Amino acid sequence: EGSSLALLEAMAVGTPVIASRLAGDAPLVLGEGRYGLLVDGDDAGELAGAIQAQLSSAVVRPGNRAQDFALPADIYRGLIEDVLVDMAGGARAAA
Repeated sequence: EGSSLALLEAMAVGTPVIASRLAGDAPLVLGEGRYGLLVDGDDAGELAGAIQAQLSSAVVRPGNRAQDFALPADIYRGLIEDVLVDMAGGARAAA
């Protein structure tokens, strides 16, 4: 998925997130690691380390900072979707 709604939803409620650098716009959404942890898509050891780090109290902060970004991002996403729907003549794609 190019832009993960699940990622934005998790960020909006302050859930610490981990995403792959290869996953669509995850690096952009996560502010290159400012709002969550980014890992290489093919490194299981790095993913395991990121999970361990998120479980420790010292790294939970990115999840809290994510709320600062996620709510405005979700609003902009909705606005962009509305504009695209209007441009397409008002027809929404089936979910």
